[in-house]
Amino acid sequence: MGLSNGMVNDDTASPSSVKRVVKDPPPGLSIEASGEGLTIVRSWRNWAVVPLVIFCVIWNGMMVTMFWVALANGQHEMLLFGSVHAAVGLGILYSVLMRLFNRTRITISYRNIEVRNGPFPWPGSRSIPVYELEQVYVRRVLVRSKNGTRHVFRLIALDKSGKETVLVKSLESEDHALFIEREIESILGIKDRPVDGEHQSDPFRRNAPSISEMIRIGRDAMEKSRRDQDKP
Repeated sequence: MGLSNGMVNDDTASPSSVKRVVKDPPPGLSIEASGEGLTIVRSWRNWAVVPLVIFCVIWNGMMVTMFWVALANGQHEMLLFGSVHAAVGLGILYSVLMRLFNRTRITISYRNIEVRNGPFPWPGSRSIPVYELEQVYVRRVLVRSKNGTRHVFRLIALDKSGKETVLVKSLESEDHALFIEREIESILGIKDRPVDGEHQSDPFRRNAPSISEMIRIGRDAMEKSRRDQDKP
């Protein structure tokens, strides 16, 4: 996926050098355009957070009750014992807040690809100069945890020296991963070429038309059918 000859990749380029090639994003992604480039925004919120929210409310509710009783009765030993559990509760609360409000912002400009997580701080922010970029691809990874195994998708950038940089580490959705890869390629003029270890998706999924394109195709088909019916 080398940069095409038409891509401007030096610091003298103007913001208009970034191609505005945007298709309808899948649910959970949105697009923001600015003078210097384009930002793909991924929300961390999904239905999987609901059980964690319930557990967080129950756990921290118990901690508040325990501390209230301990303070009212002067039971300082209980306060010391409960401090560890309270720390766990705060960690769960922070995780819930991130899953509810955090977003990953991938900004593609004529100079850099920048990845930022927020508003609650979390590792993963990075910036890659466009002139060093050689390829962008998706890798499917098996993740094991105490809850079992699952597959996630990593968006990876490969520079001209062969060094890999993970842009986004754990994308749950294949649609999200492939859409972001496709948009980076389209905007920066990167030619799509296979990479060792790259996730091979369904060809139709990878080149699937956008929602607006499907609506247009449907309208054209209906119009053609109507014209055929009107013919004598």
